[in-house]
Amino acid sequence: MGHQFDSMSDAQLQAKLAAAGFPVLPITATTRPLLMKKLQSGLVSKNCQETPKYYTMVDRVYSMSDVELQKALVEFGYRIMPVTATTRKVLLKKLISIYDGTSTARKTAANNSSKEFCFNPSTLSRPDYKFAPNLSSLKSSVSEADINIFGIDRKTTTEQFRPSFEPEANKNPLLYNNDTPATLDQLPSRTKDCNMRNMDDYEKNIIDMFQTFSSQQDKRFREMLTNINTTRQDMFQNLSNQQEVRFRELLTDLNCARQEIYQTVSIQQEKCFKELLTNLNSTRQNMFQELSNQQDKRFNDLIASLQSTKDDVCQLLYDQREKQFEELLSNVNRIKVEKAILTKLLIIYRQNTTKYFSDYKKQMLKKEMVRKTFRDYKRSWIY
Repeated sequence: MGHQFDSMSDAQLQAKLAAAGFPVLPITATTRPLLMKKLQSGLVSKNCQETPKYYTMVDRVYSMSDVELQKALVEFGYRIMPVTATTRKVLLKKLISIYDGTSTARKTAANNSSKEFCFNPSTLSRPDYKFAPNLSSLKSSVSEADINIFGIDRKTTTEQFRPSFEPEANKNPLLYNNDTPATLDQLPSRTKDCNMRNMDDYEKNIIDMFQTFSSQQDKRFREMLTNINTTRQDMFQNLSNQQEVRFRELLTDLNCARQEIYQTVSIQQEKCFKELLTNLNSTRQNMFQELSNQQDKRFNDLIASLQSTKDDVCQLLYDQREKQFEELLSNVNRIKVEKAILTKLLIIYRQNTTKYFSDYKKQMLKKEMVRKTFRDYKRSWIY
């Protein structure tokens, strides 16, 4: 199966991981062997029903925002730290290990949390303590006949009279049979009372031991915290004094070096400035001389072109004026001829008008004479 995974491409491997319920992660040269091993173990494992649930939790953790990730870590006793692109991967792995049960954060959450202390015996680590071995791991030398001294019938055991601590009782071969546990009601009352009293005493002793241990741990933790704070303050004070002395020495050295650098740089800058000013003056004079020569040449060329242009313009204007004068002279001559003709016509018109008025006057006199004759005749005819 390993060789089959080696021949897979990245896309096929991602498809296999997604089908098996694993999260689809980027495949690189480093992560490829791990993903192949994880896929192989997931396919071979018999308990594959928990795999989708586990990796559903992984997907949910990876989809958390920065604020949700900080809140989840604080609940398990971790201090609040900034979430960046670099620290996010580490914090996600830490939270996944907490949910998976492979982290010690569940055991130390009560000590690191700022909430009220809550003692839970199941979360205690036991580095220096040796508890009694589990009775279920011991092999008893007592025979089954000696155990069943009270004549307990296995068939009479019922679920109705099963005690609350039956799982622990089933592991004890001195009290019950592992295959078919008995009930306390089938034992004599004295044995039952002794067992109950022993269990109560055992429970009280355990609780007292845990309370004493918790108070001692609390006291030791406070003393250790006080010592740490005192040591930290002294260390910070010494470090601050050393840093202040080093900072002052460094500042003095920097000021001296800065003054020397400024002095050297000022001398170099002054020398460079003088050289640059000399070069600029010489360059400016050369440039002005060259520009002056170019301007003189262009001015002379312009004057020559203007002179030639002026002669051409004057000749053209003279020709135009001469042509206009000739046209004007011809117009004057034509006007004179027309004036002479008009004068003759005016004389003829006057003569004709005088003749017409004289003829008209004669006709009017004739008409007047005719009228007068007619009136005289009419008057004579009437009378």
